[in-house]
Parts: sequence; structure tokens; C-alpha cells
Amino acid sequence: ALNLNIHFHILFLDGCVRFRWLSTPAPPKQTQLPTYLPIGSDNFWNGKGGLRGSPRTVTLSGMGRTPLNKLLGSSISYRFYTRDMQERDGQRLTIERELCNALKSLQLTLYYQPQLCIGTGKSVGLEALVRWNHPSQGLILPGAFLPLAADSHLMEKLGDWVMNEACRQVGEWIAAGFMPPPIALNVTPEQLNQKGFRDRFLSALAKYGVPPAQLRVEITESYLGNGGEKTTEIFRGLRSRGIKVALYGFGTGFLSLDKLPGLPIDILKIDRAFVAGLPTDGASALIVELIIKLSRMLQVEVIAEGVEHGEQLQHLWGAGCHQVQGFYYQAALHPVELITWLEGKERAAAYAAQSLG
Repeated sequence: ALNLNIHFHILFLDGCVRFRWLSTPAPPKQTQLPTYLPIGSDNFWNGKGGLRGSPRTVTLSGMGRTPLNKLLGSSISYRFYTRDMQERDGQRLTIERELCNALKSLQLTLYYQPQLCIGTGKSVGLEALVRWNHPSQGLILPGAFLPLAADSHLMEKLGDWVMNEACRQVGEWIAAGFMPPPIALNVTPEQLNQKGFRDRFLSALAKYGVPPAQLRVEITESYLGNGGEKTTEIFRGLRSRGIKVALYGFGTGFLSLDKLPGLPIDILKIDRAFVAGLPTDGASALIVELIIKLSRMLQVEVIAEGVEHGEQLQHLWGAGCHQVQGFYYQAALHPVELITWLEGKERAAAYAAQSLG
């Protein structure tokens, strides 16, 4: 048996063992594993564990972790390692290795999705979104690899890469005479838990000559609300340098409203889950209106994400939300495409203003 920690064990059994023997539960009063466990015994432990029968026990510690991970939060106390799990593990490990290589070999790229003012049509911000230019699979969207990055403890490295790449790109634009709208970066809890996050962020800005106001940070409501005083102090420090803080996914977590007034935030982002139901879903419409009213009370900006059609846009405008992002206006753009798009929007906005004047 391999002791993973105080709560979990992996049991390796050499030879042919009937699974029904292993899955026989212990009597209710039994709480300790005996010093030896005969094959075919009527007793079994009351804990949780990942099971695998194989002659190659030397390679099985990783195999046991897969079924073990599936037990967390489950009422089942054991799970067998199956062939399907083995195939998925192989695929996952391949992607993990390739993602590690992608961080080193310039396969990752930042795309930017515009955030616009409904009234003027001008871009008021950009959200940086990572894409993976896989050598054989082409462009991979973040939903396909970010969960693997989280499972593989790569989010710290990936988050720092995004931070540095955004600073480098903005610095390059500024040096070329182009001042982009402020760029929002999603900051992960893994990054914040790293020592010296704020100093690394400020150092990246200074390295590439980027004014702090040109970047914003976005964090989930659940983490900012429950991250403790350390997290709050990090964001207060960033705001003191002119970096705005946005709370995204607002309304989808478990943030207590009594904590909201004390949080160091400048922007509330209405989650796409609520925008998707507009204007026909009454509950979504009510929640959106409450978030907009709350933003006014807190004197912070509000941005709706995931706007995909005109009816949603009209409802948001009527409810008092004047900043949006989503496919209705524009999907995320490659940096080269973004410049052309922004220049076109500026010309269109200037023409509209001149016509109205």
C-alpha cells in the first residue's frame, strides 16, 4: 500500500484478485485497517482509495492518483483504475508535456477582445485571452487546455507568461506611436498565492515602459471575497499605482454582499450566464438590473460580457449598462488584426460624432 497522505492510500495487489472481494465494505464499527489483510477477507477499510491490480506495481503510483482524485467530494470510498482512465491519462500527460513545451517555444499567443461603449461605439478596453498555436492541431482555445494547466500546476507559469507578454505587446505598441485602450488580464489564485506577485507585475510594467493605467487585473468574486487580508492588500497596492481591479463572474459565486463595499475594486463584470438569458428570462433580467444598481451605489464601472445579439444590447442599454463585450461586436483578435479594427472603429466613431454635431 502506498500512503499518499494521512487520509488516502493506494492498494497494489500482485496477481489475480476478484474485484468483488475488494469492494466488500467493512462492518460499521470498524475504523482501522488491520496489520494484514488476507485475500478474500470479509473486512475492508472505511477510508477512500484508488485501486489497481497489475504485475507492474512500480509504475502505479500515478495510476492510483487518477481514481483517487475522482473520489474527492464523492460518497464512494473506493474506485478502480480502468482502461478508460489509462487512455485519458495518456492523452492528458501528452498535452501536459506539449503545453510545457509551448511555454518555452513561443507557441502561445495573446488575442484581444474589445470592450466597447454602446453610446459611442468606441473601444474602452481590451481583454487579453491566450491561444495555443499547436504545431499539429492548429489554434486551440483556452477552454481546451486551461483546465489541464490547472491540474498540472502550470497556471502560475502560464499566468506570468500572459502578464509579461501583455506588457511586452503594449510597450511595443507605445514605442510605435499607438496607445491602445487599457488591457485587462485574468489573474489566477495560483498567481496571487505566489510570493512577490505585485512586485513582478510592477517590474514587468517598468521593463517595457508601460504606464500602470494601461493594464487592469480581473479576479473572480469567490477568490477576492475569500482570499483574506493578504489578497486585499495586493490589490490595494496595485490600485495605489493606478491599476484598476475588475471583479468578473459577479453573481455566480458565493460572495457575501456585506463584504463588497470593502473590496478594492473599480469594475463589476456581469457574467455571460446572466446576459445569455436577456431579455426574455425574467430572473436573468432582474439579476442584471440589480448588479447595475449595485455598481452605481458602489460608484464603480459595470461591463457586461457575452453579448451576442441586438436584443441583449438594447436591454443592457435600457437598464443602464453602457459598456459591453462579446461576439455581437467582435470576437478576440490577433494583435495585427486588432490595430486595423481599432483604427476603423476610431474613424467610424469620429464620423458619427461629426454627423451629430
